[in-house]
Amino acid sequence: MKITFSQFSQGTLEAIRSKFCDWYLDGFYDSYARELSRFRPLPDLATYFSDVNDLVLDISYDIEVQIGHILDQPENVERLPTVLQGNRNLAKHI
Repeated sequence: MKITFSQFSQGTLEAIRSKFCDWYLDGFYDSYARELSRFRPLPDLATYFSDVNDLVLDISYDIEVQIGHILDQPENVERLPTVLQGNRNLAKHI
């Protein structure tokens, strides 16, 4: 199954929509579809991972929270709930 994106062409209803975006999803096609004929040879399928175990959290590992990384950088502290931003001791224990 291949996915293609197309540019809007002038004089179509899509051209009106093109002022909002440059590209649109054209469809999902198998490798024999004529819509893909202009893309020869077809690129290889993308590979995002080689081991399916990389997709699953292994809960047998200990999680080491790096409190310093969170509480020593102002941009990270700003992302905490307001009640924790001014109370480092409380934030460390949550």
